[in-house]
Amino acid sequence: MRSALDSTTGLDEDVSTFLAICRAAGRSPATLKQYRFVLAKLSTDVPHPVAEMTRADAVAYVEALRLGRKPGGAEAHLRVIRAFFNHLIREEILTKSPFKGLSIKVPEQVMPTATEADIEAMLSRAEDHRDKALVLLLCDTGCRKGEAAGMKFGDVNLQAGTVTFTVSKTRARTVPMSDRLVAQMARYMRKRGTRPGSFWGDEHEPYHYIRHAFERMGEGRITPHQLRRYFAVRWLLAGGSESSLMRLAGWSTSEMVRVYTRAAADQISETEYRRLIA
Repeated sequence: MRSALDSTTGLDEDVSTFLAICRAAGRSPATLKQYRFVLAKLSTDVPHPVAEMTRADAVAYVEALRLGRKPGGAEAHLRVIRAFFNHLIREEILTKSPFKGLSIKVPEQVMPTATEADIEAMLSRAEDHRDKALVLLLCDTGCRKGEAAGMKFGDVNLQAGTVTFTVSKTRARTVPMSDRLVAQMARYMRKRGTRPGSFWGDEHEPYHYIRHAFERMGEGRITPHQLRRYFAVRWLLAGGSESSLMRLAGWSTSEMVRVYTRAAADQISETEYRRLIA
């Protein structure tokens, strides 16, 4: 029988090894945190080493997830577990995953997307150049809130008109900025100066600043993710390709394009029809 726990981590030994491999592969801190949370719970809930789970164990565990969590959260947990068991197969610890074929149906949800009017309203409520730079950064690059929060002064290249987002220590992407974003960044950067620390100034913790800026400018209705969806929808409405959108947004699968643009699917298809046929 395999050892149930790694005494150095308090986790199942195979789980601890999987997390170490993910960390070495450059998975983001947020991804590692999610993996650890899900698999630590699995280690605790299963009375024997997780690599020894049977099909019956897996079916019972999925049913418990289904009953104990909302569908989206339950399926997110299951995705992590499936990734872990795929790792066990690659390492030749198992030949088949007990979770193979198991899934939790998640109802399609139409997520709200910011509009041009929402963005104009936010800009009108901006208190300074920093607020305006934040709004335009999110809606003109489609970056994630965490990517914006992690920015440093050197990530913005005004001469090249680009900004670099760091997802993890080994993953970064450089994307172009619109003319209006370059101009607004220049205004803010002149005011901010070149002192070290967060791009958004060292007087605030960046997540704290972004959260409160959106509460103030968006009046509690608009979130950074709605601006990311706005970017995706605007890109496709203008005729941009899905492959370029994936590169700019930092997505590895086209499924994310569908998820983010679901709310505007009819508008996008009609616009494309009129451009190509009508």
